[in-house]
Amino acid sequence: MEAIVRQARREKVAAEAQQWADALVDFGPYNTLLHFKDTKTASLDVTDANGQALTSLLAGRKTRLAALFPAAADHGPACTRARGLRRRMVELDEEQGIEAGRLALGLMRVDPLPTRGSTPVPALRAPLLLQPLTIQPRTASENDFVLETAGEARSVTSLAVPPMTNGPLAVGTAGPPRLLASQRRKHGWPSAPS
Repeated sequence: MEAIVRQARREKVAAEAQQWADALVDFGPYNTLLHFKDTKTASLDVTDANGQALTSLLAGRKTRLAALFPAAADHGPACTRARGLRRRMVELDEEQGIEAGRLALGLMRVDPLPTRGSTPVPALRAPLLLQPLTIQPRTASENDFVLETAGEARSVTSLAVPPMTNGPLAVGTAGPPRLLASQRRKHGWPSAPS
């Protein structure tokens, strides 16, 4: 009889713990790790950046924004975005103690299932890996910046999303084998180990 009570207690605790863990993650449209939006003040797209400079940045070396975007037509808008992004990073660090600067490597997009309801479900647009990033101004006028990655890239799913086993998509159960394949081909980078 005592063994049955212990088993029932374990099952009850496990169910409560799972319910608590599920409540920790916001799967709604305001979770920016799951619903990424490219904005002019909070993101800087380096997809079309200079290949050599991007390789240097990904290798962890300090890289000038002017090297990533050498054309004046690209450098101006990149400086504006970097300035806004850095200000937001500093604001989050000073006010809330959050180090928010991250370089997103790869983007997973999953279209939602069609619904019959009146509220549309947003598409899942989540970075696959996030690597810590610092942005420092090179000049007082902030017309150029130095970017540097530090530390290892971590899976977004390991940071904020528990493995989902109840749905059609199992997020967090396996790593992306072909991460940045288009970038490797575009810049001539070696293939990822399998």
